[in-house]
Amino acid sequence: MTAYRRLTFQLTPLLDLLLIVIFAQYLDIRTSVRRETVRLESERVAATADLLKALDQLAVLREQLQRADAAVRQSDSLQQEVRQLRVERDRVGSLVRELFGAKDPEVAARLRPGTADAPGLSTADIARIRQRFQALGQAKTDEVVDHLVTFEEMRKRCDVWELYLQDNGVCVLTFGGKRLEFRGETRAQFADRLYEAYKTLPQPKSLVIVLMSYGDARFGDRQAAFDALPDALERMRNDTAGRTRFEYAILGYRVTPSAAR
Repeated sequence: MTAYRRLTFQLTPLLDLLLIVIFAQYLDIRTSVRRETVRLESERVAATADLLKALDQLAVLREQLQRADAAVRQSDSLQQEVRQLRVERDRVGSLVRELFGAKDPEVAARLRPGTADAPGLSTADIARIRQRFQALGQAKTDEVVDHLVTFEEMRKRCDVWELYLQDNGVCVLTFGGKRLEFRGETRAQFADRLYEAYKTLPQPKSLVIVLMSYGDARFGDRQAAFDALPDALERMRNDTAGRTRFEYAILGYRVTPSAAR
């Protein structure tokens, strides 16, 4: 007869071992989850930073696009303005060219040589003016405009005074929209009155050109003005301590200029 042996198991140590294994697995899973959470959070932060950077770049590009659009609109406006200015330039140039090409009796009357009693332009001066007049009458619009621009630039760098001795002996000085009248029956009186008028004008540029003409004034009045003019200009030069140069030219007989009316 076979005899059976009884096997006895101690379950408490096995249960403890099982609990240890489960706890170890729990710690491993929690560590893995925590590691994955940290990785995902790091990726989220990096993705947020990239998104913010992309948004900043987008804002910069949008601003650049707006500036480019504004520049294009301004360019179109400037091109339109340039086209309009060219049209105006051509129109003014054509009118001036027609003026130079016209045979105006008044032009011929003004280009008269001076005499001993009535100083004015020399024969050589008149010949040069007529030649230049004819050349401008035949010139292209651009050349006429360039001539006018050159003249205007010269006017910016010097002062041009216009003196006109009227029929009644009163002298009219016009400059920069200002009009002054005075009378000097003798050389000394004329020089004093002209100097006093100069003192009321703004500070002159480094060069002042005085252009004098006259109407049907008496010979004595004309002679007093012609003799006094260099004296007065020398006083003005001394008053500026030589900083301003004063030059003059006697243009001769003129019908009353509009500025002196």
